[in-house]
Amino acid sequence: CALPISFYCEKHPASIFNKGNIISLKTKTGRKTIAGMIFRVFDGDAVKVSEISDNDMLRRILCEHFGIKI
Repeated sequence: CALPISFYCEKHPASIFNKGNIISLKTKTGRKTIAGMIFRVFDGDAVKVSEISDNDMLRRILCEHFGIKI
């Protein structure tokens, strides 16, 4: 039996979690996040934002920043 919040995140039309790629990794000073084709590095009060231009760049970011090899 699925929990209601889990069902909402997975199935509800208003949920952001079923609209595209989302990954986030907490770091010592902030976090690294991919949402759609935008890569953000939060470091203290600073945020660096990069648009992911293609799948090769996405694969490089996933490998270098998240330890995920595709």
